[in-house]
This record gives sequence, C-alpha cells and structure tokens, in this order.
Amino acid sequence: AVTLAADHDTAAARVAASKAEPFHLVILDLSIPRREGDEAKREESLSFLSELRRVSGAPVILVVSGPVNERLRATFASLGVVEVFEKPFSLVELGECVSKLLG
Repeated sequence: AVTLAADHDTAAARVAASKAEPFHLVILDLSIPRREGDEAKREESLSFLSELRRVSGAPVILVVSGPVNERLRATFASLGVVEVFEKPFSLVELGECVSKLLG
C-alpha cells in the first residue's frame, strides 16, 4: 500500500501510528535550498529524518533530491538515509531503486 503525506507532521504521525503494519520504505522529496526561505524547509526535512530514526522499526529511507554534495550525503547517512536518488530521473529508474532497497 502507498500512503501520501503533504507535510512532515502528517508523515511522522502516520509512521508512528503504523506499529501494527509498519512502513517498509519512506520516500522524502527534498528540495535543496536555492532561494531565501528554502533553508528553513531543508532544516525541517532534516529534523523529520531525525524523528523517523527514533520510530521503532524505522523504515528504509530514500531521499529524492536535486544535486547533493558529499557533506549533505554524510548528513543524510548519519540520519539513517539509505539512498539519495538525484533528480531528474524516470519512474522506471525510481522503481528499480525501490526494488533494490526492498529486495
């Protein structure tokens, strides 16, 4: 099953409430800051990742993003992100990545 969430609070609540049927994978679409105000969005996403790690039975985390530097990749890894998938990509490529992660 696929569950969508429009914001971090909703996603975190759904993951936390899913103890009977835990999530296997969380895909977080993260925009790297390019404009004023975007930095706060990135910090919110990093906070969400940190929160996901605390959830019992934490799911595999896949971040979808634009270009990512090594420092940010290291930050993601420290927060439990298993894969960073850079845009642009096709749905076939995303499907292959998801299959690999859940395989």
